[in-house]
Amino acid sequence: FNYGFENFQKLMVSDNETKYKIDNLDSFDTSNDLFGDSTPLMNMESDAYIILPNTASFQDAVSTLEYADTNESSDLIATIAYTYSNVPVGSCNIYFSKEQKESFHFAADSNQNTTDTAMNTDTNATSKVIFINIKKVLLGVLAVAGIIIFILILISFINSYSFSPRGQSSKRRRQRSKEARAAKRNARRNARLFKKQQRKRRKAYKKRH
Repeated sequence: FNYGFENFQKLMVSDNETKYKIDNLDSFDTSNDLFGDSTPLMNMESDAYIILPNTASFQDAVSTLEYADTNESSDLIATIAYTYSNVPVGSCNIYFSKEQKESFHFAADSNQNTTDTAMNTDTNATSKVIFINIKKVLLGVLAVAGIIIFILILISFINSYSFSPRGQSSKRRRQRSKEARAAKRNARRNARLFKKQQRKRRKAYKKRH
């Protein structure tokens, strides 16, 4: 015991934690408070602590935020787990705030109405809290972008090449058709020239004989 007391220290999470400080997180606050009073909807466990060597500071501990199961009926939202050199050294729970806001009394029988209004306000505020997993959202966006890029590349590939049995694109077929027509025209011209030459030779032969 003396060795533990002399070489280790007990650090309160609520006094040292700044990364998950409730007052600094916009997702833990609400703008629907009565008369502009902003009270956090969530509270950090006040008596949570971690054990570290005397030579280490609170910032040396590695924290991991683990969200609780939303199906559970408890007020637990998430748990901050701390490790030091891969060794668990403590944890801290985050709960929904159960504090009631004070209301103004406008009539003699307004106590019951005020209580009901406060309960309804807390219920509505709690139901409006939405947790978004940024990693999953980014992965979904990247997946959709990848699918779109793949489809565009596939369409471009299909438009550039033909998958007919001859393995020719329509552009190449048109080019070859033009070349074939030009070859036919040249053949006709050559045939006409050959006939003319034959006629001249026949006339020349007749004159000689």
